[in-house]
Amino acid sequence: MIRVKRGEILKSLLFFGGLWGLAEVTIGYLVHLVFPFPGFAAVIMFPLAFVFLRGTWEKTGRLWTMPVLASIAASIKLIDFIFPYLPPIKILNPIAGMFVEALAVMVFTALIKKKETEFRLPAVLMLTLAWRAAYLLLIALPVYLLFADGFLKYGLLQTARFIAADALLNTGLIILLFRVNKIRKGVSSLILKPYPFFLPAAAVLAAFGLELLI
Repeated sequence: MIRVKRGEILKSLLFFGGLWGLAEVTIGYLVHLVFPFPGFAAVIMFPLAFVFLRGTWEKTGRLWTMPVLASIAASIKLIDFIFPYLPPIKILNPIAGMFVEALAVMVFTALIKKKETEFRLPAVLMLTLAWRAAYLLLIALPVYLLFADGFLKYGLLQTARFIAADALLNTGLIILLFRVNKIRKGVSSLILKPYPFFLPAAAVLAAFGLELLI
């Protein structure tokens, strides 16, 4: 385990948590508008979440930072509770999804130790299928049974698309981000590059501000 000061761990959590929250507020919002298919936003948002989760781990060497990072990003979504026109389930559903994603990436990182095999097709496909299956069983199914809501109400075809076709797209995007050399260097630069102390606070404040505006 690499030795990292507590202040650096906190800075990494705030920075990547703020970026994740910003991505959800901006990119996630646009994806929902352009592709209004149930559950489709995860095709784009999970690879981004993966980058932020891996970034925190690369910076700190601590697996426990991943669910903490999800807590920071999810806290930004909690602002939506001030808007009375939004049903609570529409807010809690994506928040629960963030924690499932974080736990899946944490287990993936703990199990796959060799960097040369880490981003090969079988390993990444296993990750994307695992988090989607966990989301279906732990979140989507209970929501459907209790509230008759969520994308399961759209039927078997949409559910099959979420678990199979969208998982393949997820896998392709993650492999693209981490296996294509030029893109991988850009991602690594974002993850490992030192940043000024004010950036983490700015990322979190920007995410909270945009969530209120949008």
